[in-house]
Amino acid sequence: MTGQCGPSSSGLKSIEFARRGDAFLINTSDRVIRVYDSKEIITLGKDGEPEPIQKLQDLVNKTTWKKCCFSGDGEYICAGSARQHALYTREKSIGNLVKILRGTKGELQKTHPIISSKASKDKQQM
Repeated sequence: MTGQCGPSSSGLKSIEFARRGDAFLINTSDRVIRVYDSKEIITLGKDGEPEPIQKLQDLVNKTTWKKCCFSGDGEYICAGSARQHALYTREKSIGNLVKILRGTKGELQKTHPIISSKASKDKQQM
């Protein structure tokens, strides 16, 4: 790859690899998530011009993506919007939107597993 993400140069925000290593995605500032086949990239070599197998974007809301990742099995792509507090899930193979989970700011919270297990044990002892 030559450092560009398509015909025009777009600011690279993140690169995420599928667990199996068969694909990776690039999140760029042009609001498009590009999904590439790893084997094709290797075959083309450093001077090749790879084409993404999928280009994912929100054409209605023009969503900026904060974070993108693959599901555990690599069959789905999850993308979190930067401003709308929503998670978008799409099929990797055809790009179909499967689900949008919407929430308010701060609704999704991280819980520490040690605190959760400690609280669970304390309840059992009561």
